[in-house]
Amino acid sequence: SIRDQARPVRYFEYQPGRSGKYPEAFLKGYTGYIHTDAYSGYNGVKGVTRCLCYTHLRCAFVDALPKDIHDPKASKTAQALLRLNKLFEIEKELDLIETAKANGLDAMKYIKYILSDMPGSTFLENPEYLDDYLPWDPMVQERCR
Repeated sequence: SIRDQARPVRYFEYQPGRSGKYPEAFLKGYTGYIHTDAYSGYNGVKGVTRCLCYTHLRCAFVDALPKDIHDPKASKTAQALLRLNKLFEIEKELDLIETAKANGLDAMKYIKYILSDMPGSTFLENPEYLDDYLPWDPMVQERCR
């Protein structure tokens, strides 16, 4: 689980298109797991294991529901939807707060630290400064436990 990792993080990357060149460039040199939809543009990314999107899977089950909900085929599809819905409830708990907690931080101290310190930082001009705000940074660990 991500909670067992030494430096757990969740990261989302936006790109202006759906070409495979974007994930290939962004993930070049990375090995590990990525959570994506089933789009074939990710097929060219080497060294990764794809964990596909449950939202897209859920859509397939919704589409498979028979129009007649009393049809015996509806029960298995409905069961799958109920289980996926339960996963979505669990997923709502995973966010910046959970990343802080997964790294042993007091989540409120961490959020207050970020909100009070970042406005004076020059991270827009020096994106590498953002590393100083990651929950496993030694200073963050010291200030936010």
